[in-house]
Amino acid sequence: MDDFFSSPQWFDAWIKAFAAEAESRSLSVADNVFPFLVERTAWFGLPLCCLRAPANEHSPFFSFPLDRLEGNFELAKVLRHSRRQFAWDWLQLELVPWDSAIHRAVVALEQQGWPVLEERHPHTAMIDIKGDWEDYAAGGMSKKLRANTNRAENGLKRQGDLLFEECASRPDWEHCLASIFNLEAQGWKGDGDSAINCKPLERRFYTDVLQLARERNALRLYTLRLDGDMIAANIMIIDAETAYGWKTTYRQDLAKFSPGNVLQRYILRALYEQADVKCLDMLDPVTDWKRRWASRVEPRAFVRIFAPTIKGRMMCYVAKRRAMRQHNAEPN
Repeated sequence: MDDFFSSPQWFDAWIKAFAAEAESRSLSVADNVFPFLVERTAWFGLPLCCLRAPANEHSPFFSFPLDRLEGNFELAKVLRHSRRQFAWDWLQLELVPWDSAIHRAVVALEQQGWPVLEERHPHTAMIDIKGDWEDYAAGGMSKKLRANTNRAENGLKRQGDLLFEECASRPDWEHCLASIFNLEAQGWKGDGDSAINCKPLERRFYTDVLQLARERNALRLYTLRLDGDMIAANIMIIDAETAYGWKTTYRQDLAKFSPGNVLQRYILRALYEQADVKCLDMLDPVTDWKRRWASRVEPRAFVRIFAPTIKGRMMCYVAKRRAMRQHNAEPN
């Protein structure tokens, strides 16, 4: 199902989990209604209103479904209308896919004279799924990664019976999902209270969203078991020819056997057998482990669109100067 992460059901679940008490406004874009969070502040004593798109570390990206629109879509018309409604001073979009339809619309907006600040961040590691599995296994993986994964899998098989399976299609899929959450809570995330099981609202969000994904045949629950016990898992959602590795975990007492590497290779082999999947997005953060598997690292844009007023242009100028100073202060 395309546009899963731009659907009303996705945003409804997100708002309930992360912004239930927040003030919000609804923007109509391309025949779809999107909730935006209202944030109020002041600048040199002047009251300011920001509309922020609903996105955080649980969001693969934020976008409007503009790709299927016929003819020329003018974001400026939408923004002028929303300005008349809500009198916002700037609109904030995070995790915008680079060179997507919404990103190109923002670029066109700046070319039309709107004050826009766009910052590019390396955000997500991608594995391209093209050709056949044997070619990828032989050349897409580095020699060192291939050898380490072979060694890890052989080591696990010496410990017992190793089983890879996909559980989302099973009647007891919710039991499998609960086991994945429990496995995550057994590791360092559970110790630091950052595991899904430690946060009831977050667990409700994942459960609701994954139920919706399963109804649309977009959910994959990939697991690796040793003698029947789950030792690694990856929750994926398939959307618009991309598999999103939304949540991954493994048994830390087996870390020396790299169960995450072993599971990753099984998953890639399975994805190569699915004609509707063209790439695997491993999502943020871009760790060294993900870089070892990745074909490329894809940026996301952090965008602030300011009102085309004197105040808005001054704010944009100040924000650009601040962003430039921060960039220059970063180590090369």
